[in-house]
Amino acid sequence: MSQKEKINWGQENKINFNQIETTLGFSIHNDLKEFYTKNTFVTFDYECTIDKKYLAVSINKDNWFEDSDKIWVELLGNEPLDKFEKIIIRNFDQNAIYGNSDKKYETRYMLGFLEDERGQIGLYFNNDTGEVDWCDFEYGEDPWEANPRGIISSSIKGFIDLLEYE
Repeated sequence: MSQKEKINWGQENKINFNQIETTLGFSIHNDLKEFYTKNTFVTFDYECTIDKKYLAVSINKDNWFEDSDKIWVELLGNEPLDKFEKIIIRNFDQNAIYGNSDKKYETRYMLGFLEDERGQIGLYFNNDTGEVDWCDFEYGEDPWEANPRGIISSSIKGFIDLLEYE
């Protein structure tokens, strides 16, 4: 199976989103629900990359990836399949992700990581807007919005379409 075939938008996975939304205290964006219910997604573990031209617009810094030779992508998979709900809840847990949030759950969802020569950079889904973005928390600014960050795509599907498979 090729890497591109590892995301198959035709497979139906049964996930109890009502239970997840009750735990979180808010509704989950339909794109994120579709991403997890209508594909056979598994973790890529840096087997795909994204061209730095899609990361060229940084909100707080000039081109943050300008000196990067290659940018690898790791998407957090949904295996084992019987733990979908726990994984989705965990990836909305801002205390676990950032360690300094006032709320237990917020509307940014950790999709995975970008990685270049400097290390890992967080890859997120904005549950309010449906956008996929990145933020380099290793830069160390507080609040997190002051760190280098940028929007990659207006949707998860659009982001997946930007990936290059090796």
